[in-house]
Amino acid sequence: MRLNPYPALALGVLFTASTSLLYGAVDRILGALRDRASVPAMIKILEDNPIKNALDSIGKEDFLQTTAVALGKIGDPLAIPALAKLVTAPGDHNDRPRPAAADALASCLASMP
Repeated sequence: MRLNPYPALALGVLFTASTSLLYGAVDRILGALRDRASVPAMIKILEDNPIKNALDSIGKEDFLQTTAVALGKIGDPLAIPALAKLVTAPGDHNDRPRPAAADALASCLASMP
């Protein structure tokens, strides 16, 4: 069964919204659809939202974890640098999204030609 790409196109526009809750929902859907066109926007989410300290981690942990899971489902090698940066990010405050990023990184590496 082939999935219809039009919902992914419509949902991709929602990345311009301002709440991480909305981003998380969109990430889950686009990951399930395996929408490669959304990968650059998801990479930007990882790059623009580093967790700097324990206080900064509130709300960002789940957001980054969800984004990493979606990138892993899509398995696009373009995400490798951003996922590797999250996996190697220093500090205990990065421990929650780190396993999801590592799994996603493995999926992206496995999809390389």
